[in-house]
Amino acid sequence: MSSPLTDVQLSLAAAVTLLTMSGCKLWLGLLLALSFCLHIKASGETLVKTIGKEADVTPLCTNGTDRAIVLIVCKISTKRSRGEQCRLVYRYEHGFDHQCDSRFRLMIENQTLFLHLINLTPEDSGSYTCECSQNQATHILHLNITVEVEVSGDENVPNPFLPIVLQVTAFIILTGIILGFLCRNNCSIRKNEPITGHPNSEEAEDREAYNFVNRTAKTT
Repeated sequence: MSSPLTDVQLSLAAAVTLLTMSGCKLWLGLLLALSFCLHIKASGETLVKTIGKEADVTPLCTNGTDRAIVLIVCKISTKRSRGEQCRLVYRYEHGFDHQCDSRFRLMIENQTLFLHLINLTPEDSGSYTCECSQNQATHILHLNITVEVEVSGDENVPNPFLPIVLQVTAFIILTGIILGFLCRNNCSIRKNEPITGHPNSEEAEDREAYNFVNRTAKTT
C-alpha cells in the first residue's frame, strides 16, 4: 500500500499532465484558426477593368454540390460618393438586397452570381469589393474600375458656319455702337446751337438802300 505522500505526488503529476495537454490543444486550436485566416486571405483576387457606358458583367462565385453560396456582399465606393459606400447583398435565405441605385446590381444565371453594371459615367470610377462566402470558404474580389465614355465623331466635327456667324454678329454690334455714338453727338450739338431768325427779303433791301444813301452823302 502506497504512502499518502506518494498519492499526493501522483495526483499533482496527473494534474500537470492534464494542464499540459489542455495547453497543447489550446495552441493547436489557435494555429488552426490562424491557418484558416491565412487561407481566406490567400483566396483574395484583384482585378483592374476599364469599361464604358455599355453593360458589364463580372462573375463572382458559383454554386456547387459541396460549395453552396451562403452570402455575398459587394461594397462600392466611387468618385461620386466621395468615400461613402453603398452595398449589394445576397443571402441564401433572403435573396437580394440592393442598396445602390439601379445601375449597380447582383444577378444570378446558371448557378453563378454576377456583378452587373450599366450606364456608368467617369464619376462612377472607383473601388468595388465583393466577398463571397461558401461553406466555410470565402473568396474576396477587389475590382478597380475605371469608366471611360467615348465621344461620338459628330461632336468632334467643327461647325464651318460658326466663325462666319460670329463675325457678322460682331460687325452688327460694332456698327450699332458707332451709329449710336454719332447720333448722340449730333443731337447734343443741335441742342446747343442758338435759335436765330432769318429776315425777310424786303427788310434786307431797305437796309441796303439806307446804307447806300449814307455812303453817297458822305462822299459829296
